[in-house]
Amino acid sequence: NIQLFLYLLCLSTIFLGGCDNSDTVTDQLNDVESIIQTSPQNALALLDSIHINGETSLKLRAKYALLKSMAYDKNFIDISSDSIIAPAVSYYSKYGSADEKMKTYFYWGLTFFNSWQYDKALSAYTMAEAEMKDATDISQKGIIYLSIASLYQKNNLNSYSKKYIDKGIEQFKLANDEKRLIAARIDEALHFQKTRQWDQAESLYLSVMENIESPDIKKILLSNLALVQINKTPPNPQRAL
Repeated sequence: NIQLFLYLLCLSTIFLGGCDNSDTVTDQLNDVESIIQTSPQNALALLDSIHINGETSLKLRAKYALLKSMAYDKNFIDISSDSIIAPAVSYYSKYGSADEKMKTYFYWGLTFFNSWQYDKALSAYTMAEAEMKDATDISQKGIIYLSIASLYQKNNLNSYSKKYIDKGIEQFKLANDEKRLIAARIDEALHFQKTRQWDQAESLYLSVMENIESPDIKKILLSNLALVQINKTPPNPQRAL
């Protein structure tokens, strides 16, 4: 019986340490994928428990690399080396869905951003943008647009920065992603402040603060708003207080 033979062969290789564990790894990675947005700490812990070795397929290694990069980011752990995301870049540059390619190029770019290699970061983000047409993760598109905007802002390319902030806002609206929409509005207010459009900056800061719960973020926004009041024409130092 061929099925019995294959079963016994696999069973024997388990004891020799070489049986393919692809089904188990696939299930584990699917579990990670299902919780990474809502429980990133648990997702990272699960990823750390998954055994990846030379016998693991390139496809699974790529998925593991992408999810690991996502988990680090969502746990606010900055990675400045592309060694973790590299298997995903290698694989998804040839295979995979538009969403997998888009996310991989984004997280690749993020490693360059974290290591202050802004030209390389912009190049990778632009590659991610090129995959958006067929991708379905709308919020991720918005994140990429805002990331591109931040790089243009660093180079004082304010018109380009505003263009991408607007694109990000549009995506977050489409996704009904209120949390990230507020973050995008803060970026927009900072743009107006930087370009000395005081009335627009003031209006946005006041609007955003109504939806902010974090005391620390509110303090930062109030500080920015005070600077707007001092620098606008005519200045309003009393309101800054």
